[in-house]
Amino acid sequence: MTPQQKAVVVQLGNLLKEKNLNTEYRVSTAIFAEFARNTANTFGIVPTPGYYTPMEMQVSKARRNALGEALVTTAEQFDEQADELKTEWGYYRDIVVELMETECDFRVSTYELRSIIRKVIRGSIDYRQCQDHNDEVKRGIKRAKYLKKVKLGDPLRNGVSDDTPVYEFTDAMFDDHIPEFNNVLFIGHQLRVVKDNDDNTYSIQKLNGTWKYLTFTENLRDTVLQLPKRLEDAEKRAVREAIDLSKKGLSIANDLFTSSEVLALANAQGVELPEVSTFAVCRVSANGREPYKTIASGEVNETTAIYVAEKNLSFSDALNLCNMMNKQLIHENAVTRFTNAVNTAQELLESNKKDLAEAQQLQADFVRQLEEFRQTIVEVAQ
Repeated sequence: MTPQQKAVVVQLGNLLKEKNLNTEYRVSTAIFAEFARNTANTFGIVPTPGYYTPMEMQVSKARRNALGEALVTTAEQFDEQADELKTEWGYYRDIVVELMETECDFRVSTYELRSIIRKVIRGSIDYRQCQDHNDEVKRGIKRAKYLKKVKLGDPLRNGVSDDTPVYEFTDAMFDDHIPEFNNVLFIGHQLRVVKDNDDNTYSIQKLNGTWKYLTFTENLRDTVLQLPKRLEDAEKRAVREAIDLSKKGLSIANDLFTSSEVLALANAQGVELPEVSTFAVCRVSANGREPYKTIASGEVNETTAIYVAEKNLSFSDALNLCNMMNKQLIHENAVTRFTNAVNTAQELLESNKKDLAEAQQLQADFVRQLEEFRQTIVEVAQ
């Protein structure tokens, strides 16, 4: 070992001993604890890193905060200088762990040391860790704190049979978890949870004239945990749909929100709903059998429309015209198909008549020949 390598090994051993990190498990646990502290929501649920939720920056920050910048930097320096201190299998040679033991009183196996260094340098958050942590959090959630059973006769039970359990959310659901509802405008209003006795699931419903389905969960704990995100998704979806409906001059209300509520949602989300557009009825393919479609008049060009039937119509007029032209197209195609079938049948009939006439002639000739042969053999017999 060079003096520089010895110095790095001793420094690394001292830092690992100081933090009591003599196994990969302890390193992993320290990183995850910091990750959970920084990312958990008010319920204690942590996000699960994955393809759709990459969290490299959060994991890297947690690793450096949990282990310390000095340990991470020293481990990186050690790994860069330690090629000749490794066996052909990638483990560190005995001289490394022996030096840590004599100089630092830090005992670790060569196998464990390799795992520790890898985790310190490139430590990641395991999906299983997040799942186990979240499962533990779920088990600790008290249903009675967030959900209250609705008694018979309460208006919240309208439309539900007496033997079906119904729950309402308590004030604690919203008062104790304000950050989870930061992106939700209509919080806690006119909501209930109804159990489906057939498949033992629960549906969250929102009152909008009548009770409308919002989402379903497999248990009451998930109902509590998923409510903020489901409300946020429903409000964002309502605004997205309203943009298209506004262009068409149609009502922007949906199952969950009235028109005025959707306008309030759009305003809260900083979205300005577009003015009513005019529409054209076009065929977007040169194939005469392709149906007509309705598209915004401003989007009609040579690349989007081969044939334009009408432009500058209201959406309802364009839609009605489009439906009628497509029905006409269907009838035209049917007439063409049956005409071709009739023509084919007539050609086949003429051919069959010709074949019939030939067959009848052959039959007559054969009958005549047969009769002549009979007469001949009768004369001979006599």
